[in-house]
Amino acid sequence: MAAALPELATARLVVRLARPGMQAAMARFLAENFEGHLDRWSPPATSAFFTEAFWRDRLGAAVDEYAAGRAARFVLQPAGGAIDAEVIGTCNYTNIVRGPFLACHLGYQIARAHEGRGLMAEALRATNAFAFRELKLVVEPGGAIGLAALLAGRPDVKGKVVVAVLSGGNIDPELFHRLVA
Repeated sequence: MAAALPELATARLVVRLARPGMQAAMARFLAENFEGHLDRWSPPATSAFFTEAFWRDRLGAAVDEYAAGRAARFVLQPAGGAIDAEVIGTCNYTNIVRGPFLACHLGYQIARAHEGRGLMAEALRATNAFAFRELKLVVEPGGAIGLAALLAGRPDVKGKVVVAVLSGGNIDPELFHRLVA
């Protein structure tokens, strides 16, 4: 039997590993938010990108990437919501590299209707703790300066899709736990 896929609960969100069953919600999220909001910071998209069929395949691939240790793609939904509930945003740890250089890329996006409420910061605290605990990705304070600046609103990235490279390994586990708790 396959292991359960991660679901992280915060005060206002359930942050789930992207998976089949979310395709309609993902297609709606992108159809409602891509043009004039996410499109400026995203690769060009074909019409297929906004379909349930595309997302059914892509979400299956996301589970495979997670199982292989290559990526952890999370979907933010309202706390208590079902798997097909509204998608508020996404948070993706991709291109995970293991070995002497342990790193990944972090990209995230939030629906225009949910900007400015601290929901992405809430989700990132939960997913960074998960990445440390379960994926063994350690982000030390110096390796998260870019993320810290983004969370502090410097620079202002409201309405933009942002990628931050996280790195590190020289941090005490107890100190890290206090920082992400």
